Formats: sequence, C-alpha cells, structure tokens
Amino acid sequence: MDFERTSAFREALLECDVIVYDLMSNEFTEVDYVIKTLKTSPLTSQKTLVLLSSVMTWVNTPPKLMDDPVEVGEDDEPVEEAEDEAEPSEDSSDAGKEEEENAEEEEDVEKAKKLPVKYFKETDFHLRVPHKDFEYLKTLETIAMSSTTTQPKLKVHVMCSGIRYGNGERIFYDHF
Repeated sequence: MDFERTSAFREALLECDVIVYDLMSNEFTEVDYVIKTLKTSPLTSQKTLVLLSSVMTWVNTPPKLMDDPVEVGEDDEPVEEAEDEAEPSEDSSDAGKEEEENAEEEEDVEKAKKLPVKYFKETDFHLRVPHKDFEYLKTLETIAMSSTTTQPKLKVHVMCSGIRYGNGERIFYDHF
C-alpha cells in the first residue's frame, strides 16, 4: 500500500491518543512522517507513540562492564577468594603430576575470574550500536525518542523483541 501524506491522514493521526507502529513492516518514510507530525504539531492532549522495533538495534553494542574483576562461582555469584594455597610437594615423581593439576586449577580460576556485566537501563538507549542492516530502525527510534524534548505532551515507548512470530513462523523452519 502506498503511503500518501493527506490532510485526512494527518487529522486522523492527531485525533488518536495511542499510535502503535511496527517498524519492521512499515515504510521508513511513513513512520518518519508520523513521528515528525507528532513532534511538530500543537497537541491539545497527551499522545503516546509505541514503536515495535527489533533487538538488532542493540546487537553490536559492547557490554557495560564493571571495573574490577571478581571471582565467580558456578552460579555466576561472586565468591570470596580462597586464602589457602596448596603447598607444592617435595617429591620429584609427583612434581609433573602436580604441575599439571596446578595448571588446570589456574585455568579454572582464570575462567572463573571475569568482569561482571552491568545491565543496560532505559537511559542507555544512546549507547546502542545496531547491525548495519538495522541502522534505519535506530534512526527512527532516535528521532522518536528525541521528539519528547520539544513536545511535552508526547510519550514515546520503543519495544524491542527478538524474532516475532504469529503468521510468520516460516522464519523458524530452517532452525527446526
């Protein structure tokens, strides 16, 4: 369906209190027009814009890490570092065996020590780095999120999901 910027479309848009757009199935120009119309129009009542996006707008975002490494247990909970170290044996026949065991223990300790990941917050949306094929979604999201600074009666919510399904399951056929 071709998108037309008619006055009837604009009036209908401005009459709605809640506008929901699926960014994956609508054209860039249409969504851009809707966002800019809501941003620049004199709104008389509170409006809510909900954009359904893709998690691919976050896929290349580097994780936020804490500064200090901590030792973590099997359940990824921090644990206290062991104070007692095993004393190496004086027996030369067991020395090779113990060195091998110590090397394995050191590997396990290195695997257990890692920088814990901080979780992203809503205010971190500016940090996202999209996949190159989804940069247009990030652009639309950014335009929408910035519109609230100039339009106080507009609330914007961007919802990201993984693979959406429902009458579109064919995307899963290769995986199962």
